[in-house]
Amino acid sequence: MAKSVFGAIEFVLNIIKMKGTEIIIISNIESDLSLIKFPNVEIVDLNNFPFSKDGQSESIKKNIEYEFSFDKSKRFVIKTDDKYPMHSIHKTFSFLKVLFPSSLKIEYFVDGSYNENNFITTYYHNTDLNDSNNDDYLHFDELKIPLINDFIVKTFSDFYKIGYIENSIKNYIGSFDASHKHFRFLSLCICLECLINETSELLYRISRGCSIICGEDKEKANLIFFNIKKIYNLRSKIVHGSDFDWEKLDNYLVYLECLVSKIIVELLIHKIDNSKTINTMLTELGFGQKYQLSDNWYEFKFNDKVENKIIEILK
Repeated sequence: MAKSVFGAIEFVLNIIKMKGTEIIIISNIESDLSLIKFPNVEIVDLNNFPFSKDGQSESIKKNIEYEFSFDKSKRFVIKTDDKYPMHSIHKTFSFLKVLFPSSLKIEYFVDGSYNENNFITTYYHNTDLNDSNNDDYLHFDELKIPLINDFIVKTFSDFYKIGYIENSIKNYIGSFDASHKHFRFLSLCICLECLINETSELLYRISRGCSIICGEDKEKANLIFFNIKKIYNLRSKIVHGSDFDWEKLDNYLVYLECLVSKIIVELLIHKIDNSKTINTMLTELGFGQKYQLSDNWYEFKFNDKVENKIIEILK
């Protein structure tokens, strides 16, 4: 009798020790994401994550081993000890997606609990979220990790705090899940429109505003200005049901992803708290004067893919 009582007490104590939480497993990654540091969130190589040997965890591993035989993508776990883990985890995932436009995706949502240091899976769900380009794996220059981590320290807490930037971020993240490429394209155009709080001369204001925010000199700002006019010519054809070039759509889509990424990064640096203020500044400034938008600005070039793409000449 005493033995069974002590056994029951031990069982209860083990349950108390087990901390319920949620994690996600992400894929379509080429670089070592564990080098990137977020506050209160940890990114762990899946091979180093302490899954227990329960049936559910073994099932996840077997599925991932099968997928890896085809795609060779690295997998990482995003985890946190925050009170509301999914909020912090999704925020981290979205931040990564903004920094690195790519086919980075959430492959599994996993519920479970820690018993000592082992993670015991209670439920998991494999996603079928769309990719922008299955070959477009997340990649970064590891020499720029200190720069990237410093940027995260300075901006992560403000990621969802400024309304017009938040709207742009949500449309950007949502664009990757759109069912068709032309819907993704339209969502990314909306990201640009979130910057402008005027309805008159909308195309001119968008083209000029994005060119000032992203163009480091007059020549590059002019190039962005005319690229956006080409993008909106395609947008007009899509929304009015006219015939359009699907190959051009593919090229413009990648350009827009990189442009919106760059704009969000620049706005997070400036920390201008409302669109009315930034619109006034954009009216007053000229091409090549991006650094005058705020006293907060500093140069942050960390992603060669983005920097090179936004100054391509669109055909």
